Amino acid sequence: IDCNKIQLNGNYTIGIAEMMMDVAIITNNDIFVYGTNKDMANAGDMVPAVTVGIFSMGESEINNNAITSAGNWTIFNSYSDVEITYNYLVSSELLGDDSVNDTSDDAVVENNIPVAGATNYNLTNDTFFLFFDDNGILRENITAESLTFIGEFSDLTIWNEISRPIRLISDNATLHDMSFVISSDDVTLDGFTFISKDLSQIITVYGDNVQITNNVFMVDGADDDNNYVIYISEADEVLIYNNSILFNVETNETNKNMAIYAEESQKLSIAENTIYSRLPARSVDWYTGTIYSAGVFLNDCDYADLYNNTIAVMSNDQISTYDTIYTAYILGDNATILKNQIGVVEAPYGYALVVAGKNFKIQNNIIAAVKKGTYACGIDIESNSEGLISNND
Repeated sequence: IDCNKIQLNGNYTIGIAEMMMDVAIITNNDIFVYGTNKDMANAGDMVPAVTVGIFSMGESEINNNAITSAGNWTIFNSYSDVEITYNYLVSSELLGDDSVNDTSDDAVVENNIPVAGATNYNLTNDTFFLFFDDNGILRENITAESLTFIGEFSDLTIWNEISRPIRLISDNATLHDMSFVISSDDVTLDGFTFISKDLSQIITVYGDNVQITNNVFMVDGADDDNNYVIYISEADEVLIYNNSILFNVETNETNKNMAIYAEESQKLSIAENTIYSRLPARSVDWYTGTIYSAGVFLNDCDYADLYNNTIAVMSNDQISTYDTIYTAYILGDNATILKNQIGVVEAPYGYALVVAGKNFKIQNNIIAAVKKGTYACGIDIESNSEGLISNND
């Protein structure tokens, strides 16, 4: 019994009842039983009336299932030769191993989650759906401080949402065509390798005090779509530290393509990152001020800090005379740009660094703009801006 989604409502509800089979293998099922009665009653049959996810009376292997039960138990077992391991089990009052009623006292019941008071869980590709539902949402009762991803992850949910504070940690974890939407404050994403060939957005941040650290991103953007490796919106004090980003987009259309984009977000810190992007140059929409191609674009972001990054952008396509690329564009007051290497090459119109805002500091950077077409600019300070530019090469 594999890969079924079962939801039952009623007085007494049983998701799966297994009796006297040679070996029943019950795996990868999502079972929800919402019976209004928690007790067990005689129904005049071998199987009593009870609310339980799995009722087992024969030899079976029960693993990698996610069971939510409104009854007292998630699994009821009365047979000795049974293995109940690596399941997500939540009953009305009990969690994990404790939610299994094993009247045989001889079944193997271990490594089921959640575990009350757990500070960390390890997960692999095979156990991913014990921790995330089939919509990619972190399960409600996974309340540990951290999740450690181990090994390769592929063919899973594309969009995954983190809606509570947690640390996501990598143990040599490589995530293929997977992305995270971080809607909570105080989330850390540390040490992953992201490989994607078709996703338009890898990390989306809506929460404050999010840390994206020590990751490797190898991303080929989606055709004919807006593409971002990291997208930040209305999120303050986000740290992007010591990441490596290789970002390539090839398209004939006019879409936004940016390695890092942030809007209306304050006190961002982008430090010690290496960011290489190959993007199509596209003309700025001067009626709306819309920018389409940039390595890093911080839009209405005050107190931004760029420190000791290497940021380089190369144009790989042009469709009109005024097509433009920006390597770093900072729109906001009190920006600090210190000790970075910032460069743009091959663009018809190429800008290495643009700053628009009050009280900026641009110091000790190495800035290069290599002309291919009409125009190349190292540092562009927009009108009504003021600040300090010193000791740059």
